[in-house]
Amino acid sequence: MRKPLSKIYNRFIGTVFRTGIRDHQVGFKVMSRWVAEEVLLSRVLDDGYAYDTELIVRSLEVGAKILTVGIPWDEKRTYSTISPATLITDMLRGITRIW
Repeated sequence: MRKPLSKIYNRFIGTVFRTGIRDHQVGFKVMSRWVAEEVLLSRVLDDGYAYDTELIVRSLEVGAKILTVGIPWDEKRTYSTISPATLITDMLRGITRIW
């Protein structure tokens, strides 16, 4: 269930916010001090599932360049500990705040 939801979410975010990014919920980020101070500490409000997305959208709004680097990922778990309903609700709340 996680993979289809992730694909839908990423396509939706990419279309609505025109980010040009394929995956808006990556786990590792490197940024300049300027982006950390200007965006992360002052503009990113979400502390939930939409945190990564908001960081990307807000960074693009101030003209920061984003470089994505693909890494091999092998999902070991075949189950999720989060209910789809909870995940979708939290994501929609986060997207609404970003908008």
